[in-house]
Amino acid sequence: MAGLYSPAEDLLLPGHAILGREFGEEHPRTAAITRRLVDLYEAWDKPDRAELWRARLPGLSE
Repeated sequence: MAGLYSPAEDLLLPGHAILGREFGEEHPRTAAITRRLVDLYEAWDKPDRAELWRARLPGLSE
């Protein structure tokens, strides 16, 4: 299962960039991918990356 993290990241990062550009960081679709990136990095044991994305979740950067 560990081999699926990198392909998932390869899909989520560009998806986030597109949705962020089209809808903005606060939009529910963008926030959903941000949450998935946090979950991915936590499962992948990359807490530093998870924290960077967690800080981008709407309502948490205030």
